[in-house]
Amino acid sequence: MQTRSSANWISLPGYFDRHNLSSIFESSNGYGIPDLDYSIPPIPESLVPYNIRIRSQLGYHGLGIHFFLDDYRFEQCWIRPEAGLERVKAAEVVLTPDFSLFMDTPKAVQIYNVYRNRWVGKFWQTHGINVIPTLSWSDKASYEFCFLGVPQKTTVAVSTVSVTEHTKNDFLDGFSEAMRQLNPLNVLSYGKVIPEMLEICHNIRSYKASFEGLRKLRKPEEPIGENTTTKPLYSARGDTKWAAEENE
Repeated sequence: MQTRSSANWISLPGYFDRHNLSSIFESSNGYGIPDLDYSIPPIPESLVPYNIRIRSQLGYHGLGIHFFLDDYRFEQCWIRPEAGLERVKAAEVVLTPDFSLFMDTPKAVQIYNVYRNRWVGKFWQTHGINVIPTLSWSDKASYEFCFLGVPQKTTVAVSTVSVTEHTKNDFLDGFSEAMRQLNPLNVLSYGKVIPEMLEICHNIRSYKASFEGLRKLRKPEEPIGENTTTKPLYSARGDTKWAAEENE
């Protein structure tokens, strides 16, 4: 990337390429949102937040890293993408960063955050990391861009943590649209599964949105899978209780 004076520079100034324009990935949409590679990534047994480090003999075996956090906690993944590579490489699978989409946020910023979500995911894929796309949306106007760059018929992730009775219908509308556009094989739900989700998608795996049991999960003497916070893939014929209740 060149500027009017860059030919005279001895070294690049800090954050010169703040928008990562030196790496433009292939895109099939008019916004230039990068296309993630199609893959069938492993399904993690548990999800741990990006800002928590696992220090044990087992490391991140069987775990996936999620970004359902305040954006400032993972902004580094965009500003300095190379700096966090070793950390995400340690996990078996990584969800793409959940840069926020809010209804009262300007549309241009929402599109930019979708771009950043896919760009970081594509950047990780080029370094051999297993990636699961994280989906988010705001209002119906966002449906035209918020699912771009995600391959059809793969595994995707959503979060229900911030869904309330007041916002449930908006969430379900977006979830239904995501299933219509992407037809995913599996959905990872961070937070309790809303019963109506099971009427829209049959293959949902839930992950309890809590740090409870995380330390116990990483004890070296315990096999992976014991006392985890995940549930098997749901069936449309199965029980439709809230996942959190079933995980008690």
